[in-house]
Amino acid sequence: MLHSDLIEIREGNTRLLVPSDSLLQQIPPKIPVFFNPRARWNRDLSIVFYKAFSLNTRARSFADAFCGTGSRGIRVAVEIPSIEKVFLNDINPTAIDLAKSNALINHIEHKTNFSVNEVCNFMIPTIRSREARYDIIDIDPFGSPITFVDCVLRSINRNGLISFTATDTAVLCGVYPQVCYRKYLGWPLRNEYSNEIALRLLISSIAFTASKYDMAISPIFSHSDQHYLRTYIKVKLSSSEANKLASSIGFIKHCFKCGNRDTLSELPSRNCDFCDAICSLGGPLWIGDIQNKLFLELAKKTSTLHCTNDEKILDLLDIAIQEIEYPTYYHVDKLASSAKTSPPKLYMLVEKLRASGFLASKTILDNGGLKTNARVSELIKLIKQ
Repeated sequence: MLHSDLIEIREGNTRLLVPSDSLLQQIPPKIPVFFNPRARWNRDLSIVFYKAFSLNTRARSFADAFCGTGSRGIRVAVEIPSIEKVFLNDINPTAIDLAKSNALINHIEHKTNFSVNEVCNFMIPTIRSREARYDIIDIDPFGSPITFVDCVLRSINRNGLISFTATDTAVLCGVYPQVCYRKYLGWPLRNEYSNEIALRLLISSIAFTASKYDMAISPIFSHSDQHYLRTYIKVKLSSSEANKLASSIGFIKHCFKCGNRDTLSELPSRNCDFCDAICSLGGPLWIGDIQNKLFLELAKKTSTLHCTNDEKILDLLDIAIQEIEYPTYYHVDKLASSAKTSPPKLYMLVEKLRASGFLASKTILDNGGLKTNARVSELIKLIKQ
């Protein structure tokens, strides 16, 4: 790649050489090297979590198996001093050449290691040697990450952190249910909270794979943005914890006639408890927590202490910390439509629900989304009032 084809930008405290076409074209080209400028916030967020995790554990190594220009991994090397080794891999040799240039201009070449390889081949040395395993692994592919879950879990250190991005949202959100079942071993639901169902299907498939290796998982943060889903998961090597997997797996029963939904730990009756219509089932999927409030408080504190006060990130963390743990959410506009009235302000409905004795909160998964343990009939009654 010619130097004239590159432009220097800055993300955080890091200088990055990126293809100029990536900044000029609406859809960044994959050739010669892919770089998505609109994913900057995604990278900002990951730096916050990786920094909090590294500063509060003994995590010292980081691996990015789809590094592209090296933007995320180079930022980890520059902005998280406690990370001592960064491993960057891509199947595109031009991408690795550019990643090496980015390491040089940031003066962190002593911390970086590069390889040109297919993802699981990149992981093989760590699979063979427990001492060489990574403390943090980031997987951000085009499409589904499910093909790489097995080798990633075999390459992560005990008590490590893994993160997966999925861009096959049409599959996970219910457009292609048979494909979803084949890949993720669960049925999706195509409704107003399909992105949460999608995240829970992704997490459950990771949990099932982890349990085969006597590993237990604990999601610390999960979100969706634009056209992708992303989850950050702590891994623990413990057969006794892995044996408890069944308690975090269940089903969502959703009635498309009245909007009622239930979370169940075993296969339920298909009839709706309210209108007796035949319900649709989502799952099996993860019904446990998908946000770790203690870690998010830690991430917020770490972000503030290290002067990375991105208001969007801090607002997101605040909402996630206050969000109640309930596996589905309601959309205010849809509720108002069912009540045949104009939609109320979200914060007002949350306050009204709490005053009526229900749990209620906003959700990070939808700006108009509401999490509550109230039934749909109770919600519609409150909205009509």
